Amino acid sequence: MKDWDAIARKNGFRAATLPVFRLKNVARRIRDFAQQNELNGFQNWIVNEMYQFTPPDEACQSVLIVAVPFALWANVRFALDGRTYELRCPVSADMAKARRMVEENASHIWDAGALPFKRIAVHSGLAKYGRNNVTYVDGLGSAVSYWCWYLDEPCTDSWTDDILAPACSGCGKCIQACPTGAIRPDRFLIDNLRCLSCHNESPAPLPDWLPADVHHTLYDCLRCQENCPMNRGILVEDGGEFTEEETQKLLSGDDIDTFSEPTQARLRHLGIDQWYAAIPRNLQLLIAQKKKGGESA
Repeated sequence: MKDWDAIARKNGFRAATLPVFRLKNVARRIRDFAQQNELNGFQNWIVNEMYQFTPPDEACQSVLIVAVPFALWANVRFALDGRTYELRCPVSADMAKARRMVEENASHIWDAGALPFKRIAVHSGLAKYGRNNVTYVDGLGSAVSYWCWYLDEPCTDSWTDDILAPACSGCGKCIQACPTGAIRPDRFLIDNLRCLSCHNESPAPLPDWLPADVHHTLYDCLRCQENCPMNRGILVEDGGEFTEEETQKLLSGDDIDTFSEPTQARLRHLGIDQWYAAIPRNLQLLIAQKKKGGESA
């Protein structure tokens, strides 16, 4: 049988496989989890409607999951009114490279984008859940993105029920670091409606209970991950600088296709294009914080 993890490691990735029949186990674990926890409307939609566990073809024999690493965040500089402001921004993984690797080494693949990637990663032994509901891969930490494909080839059964990282036992640093109390000590499931990412990735008005000074990154929230011992030593990269003109265009929400091609590529690398509707507001808030604190790069 093909050693997909060895293939993945040659490309800087990690990978694992599960036999297709194990998808029934994954679906059952998710249903059991949902019955044991009170879910809100969005969480119920994920459990009951988002995931699809039926393979698209009878030839599908296994599920391949690939973990693609990236920098935990980038330090990005924005020039405005004669000053430069250094802000944090998450980074996107090179999923296109991962797909090329799979296409070059598989006889046939089917996209499996409707599977629960984190659950597949954990039950395949590729990753473990952290207390913050984020998954961690040995040596890569939480700075990974996943994708799944169906393969027409058999694989060994690496199923595991061990889902929580041992390092989380008695730790609690993510609970202490969460700026909104979304990670609760009394249950495993986080309160996603209090998670900062839920709000700063949406262009909807921010809730009144969320203070402006809680923002610290262009989107998402990195507090629990930057304080996690399992992320010690994970890469942080230099995200470059946006000129005064580019910063003004971002603040104005100008269409991404009005930027130069190199700048468009950088926006995609930073993932800004995915949450662009919320970026002007978030960028304005972060720059205002820097001004208030008298900070500049």
